[in-house]
Amino acid sequence: MCIDPRASGNFVEIIRTWRTRDRFLACCLTGFTVVALPLVGALAYSAWNTERLAEQSRTAVFSASQAARASRSLVNRIGSIERLAQQLAGVEDPALAADYAGVHRSFRQIADEPAAPAAR
Repeated sequence: MCIDPRASGNFVEIIRTWRTRDRFLACCLTGFTVVALPLVGALAYSAWNTERLAEQSRTAVFSASQAARASRSLVNRIGSIERLAQQLAGVEDPALAADYAGVHRSFRQIADEPAAPAAR
């Protein structure tokens, strides 16, 4: 079809052709928007959810590192308690009994610490 109005005597037909092209372009743009909009929404939701999960994993890693630190400290305290108990079994010394009581108190304190953050 000829687009130049001087070459063709039917100007109305040329306008219809342009309108049809404009309608096709509008239809394509509308279709693209209808398809792309949910994808953009899903991408935004995914980014938000990923950020939320990253925060939760940071918290979980921090809690795990605190638990590991407390566990190492408890193992050290258990060794101290065992050594003091063996010494107390052989020698009745009030200073050893006081040391044993102090180490046992610190053991109880450390053993009760991990339960506190879990209650939040």
